[in-house]
Amino acid sequence: MTILPKPRHASRPGHAGKVVIVTTVHGPFDVRIFHKQARALAEAGHSVSLIARAPEARTIDGVRLIALPEPRGRLDRGSRLAAIALRLALSEDADVYHLHDPELIWVGLALKLRGKRVVYDVHEELALMKDRAYVPAWARGVLTAGLWLFERLAETAFDAIVAATPLIAEHFRPAKTVIVRNTPRASELAPAGEAPFAERPMRVAYVGGLAAYHNVGGMIDAMRRLPPALGARLSLGGDFRDPAAEARARAQPGAERVDFEGWADRDKVVSILGQARVGLVVYLPTENVRRSDPIKFLEMMAAGLPLVATDVPRWRGLIERHDCGILVDAADPGAIAEAVGGLLADPERAEAMGRRGREAVLNDHEWAADEARLLALYARLTQPATRPRPRETSRALAQ
Repeated sequence: MTILPKPRHASRPGHAGKVVIVTTVHGPFDVRIFHKQARALAEAGHSVSLIARAPEARTIDGVRLIALPEPRGRLDRGSRLAAIALRLALSEDADVYHLHDPELIWVGLALKLRGKRVVYDVHEELALMKDRAYVPAWARGVLTAGLWLFERLAETAFDAIVAATPLIAEHFRPAKTVIVRNTPRASELAPAGEAPFAERPMRVAYVGGLAAYHNVGGMIDAMRRLPPALGARLSLGGDFRDPAAEARARAQPGAERVDFEGWADRDKVVSILGQARVGLVVYLPTENVRRSDPIKFLEMMAAGLPLVATDVPRWRGLIERHDCGILVDAADPGAIAEAVGGLLADPERAEAMGRRGREAVLNDHEWAADEARLLALYARLTQPATRPRPRETSRALAQ
């Protein structure tokens, strides 16, 4: 574990403060944590450090990365690794601590007992733990109830709750909750290349998670069903967490039409989307998916790609309102193939759908609005008058 020297505080206008962001679950360059929030806070003049699992410390885009070691397992991640993160966080003596994982709630409570200001960032609803294949069925109810109790403690003791979606925000007190969505920076995802669709390669793109519910098998099967004369290929970006799942995917019929791109940084994401004609978001319709607003969905729209997406009510409203894609039954690879093939064969229709999708993001789903809410929260939290006193913090925890 290595730590870069602490930067000297520059004299800045307003009430810029020292912010420490902590995650033991996500990687150091997670889109929401690093590319959206940490960079936005640094650009606004705050001194920002990120404590996360990483091979080495470094400073990038004004964000100072403090490296955590890799955990030995999930239990170790929430205990030993979280304890290391707490020690490092306290050594920073920051104005605000921004925590991104449920297993760090106890770390936030310890910080509050030291009189610190704490923000808890909620990425998903705890009621959706039943979607987690790694949690035994018998344990899901108990675990969900325990985490619900911890979130109530967080809601009472912490200074603010940041919710990734309006549905998540409904579970917390409005007075303490700020919605900061996973909307894309449209400036990073310019329309997918300047060449007309008819001149682009016959490429379909998906970049994101590769867990079971992301339906990798369904995507590959759909590619297998496309006419060979079409010459279509799938650019599949992302890391398989399960080596056995990756082996099955690579051995599946149709995999010969897939380019396994591996983990993609922001530049690579832009490159993959910029070479495609169609974006795929055909997640299996779990409860989590039915209630989600996936960042990859919006990123493809921002890149000017028409979508082939799972037909769930929450997504249907967006796609039908803007006529920016085709809805399919994600469990039917034939339906996926038919939709993809139709868009590849009709570049004018595909381009028009992609253009309408990008306009929708620019008008209603662009990061600038969410960034403004985040910065307004931090302007309030870094005001000198908002500094909590240890005695007041202890009283809040006792309620």
